Amino acid sequence: TFGAAWLVLASQGRARQAKAARGTARRLARMIEDSPAVPLLVRADGKLHLPEAWSPEYPVRAADTNYDLALLRWGCQTLLAAAARLKIDDPLMPHWREILANLTPYPTNNDGLMIGRDVPFKVSHRHYSHLLAVYPLRLLTGDQRAERDLIERSLKHWTGLPGGLEGFSLGGAAGMASHLGRGDDALRYLQTLLSRFIEANTL
Repeated sequence: TFGAAWLVLASQGRARQAKAARGTARRLARMIEDSPAVPLLVRADGKLHLPEAWSPEYPVRAADTNYDLALLRWGCQTLLAAAARLKIDDPLMPHWREILANLTPYPTNNDGLMIGRDVPFKVSHRHYSHLLAVYPLRLLTGDQRAERDLIERSLKHWTGLPGGLEGFSLGGAAGMASHLGRGDDALRYLQTLLSRFIEANTL
């Protein structure tokens, strides 16, 4: 009676959620395929590379921007995970796997993650777009020592050029520090955010 009705309602709700999730996965797939960057992938030295583009608000263009590489890698991983979970056999799945298998690594130097190929991060600016693979996408987790060292160097270098940092920059820095398990550093970034940028009306 009541229990049976509840089970029916619950199953209908799950069915609607699954249908909505499948629709979202398909829309994300179309977005990936229709993105102007994807058809422009070119092969060089056996790897897939991205053409020259802007990293948000950075004054110098670069090929293989870490911003675009991270978003493309995350998009393909997410599509494959969604397809597996929803049992969708999308004909584009081999293409997504090919991208993940052959996409060029993130450009790095001694300071950590660069803006893109041959373009180091040298100009302070508020966006951590070149660090999206760290936060919020968490493609770089720091589970391996070399990867953790890369994240630490990248965060230190970005926050070490403070001229262009704004309030939300500090929120991002706190997220990355927390990601590394550095609670004291995360708290320090948030305290700076509160003392320098947040007003009584929160603006």
